[in-house]
Amino acid sequence: MPCYCKDISNIDQDLKTLKSMSSLLNTMSDKDSTLTSMFAQLSNDVAGSVSPSNISSLADKVSKLNKKTKDTRSSMALRIKNEISALENKKKSLTSSDRNYHESMLAGS
Repeated sequence: MPCYCKDISNIDQDLKTLKSMSSLLNTMSDKDSTLTSMFAQLSNDVAGSVSPSNISSLADKVSKLNKKTKDTRSSMALRIKNEISALENKKKSLTSSDRNYHESMLAGS
């Protein structure tokens, strides 16, 4: 049974990176909500100078773009969450094996 200290360290780094990515996705989601709200306000502000059909068309395009972005972001968030869970399980297993390895090495000394 080998030592897994290096593997555990690598998993810790990967988990740190994935958790940072998850945080950034949450920030993007917050910004998206703000952007949607600002666009709605802009639509109201320019309603008198732009024809209703133009506003409707523009709003529809922005809505479709936001949906694609939201769907992609949701998919990425789920994949990150699943990867974090898998890595945490792997780390738990390696930590147990590594503890056994080091205890057997100490007992053999």
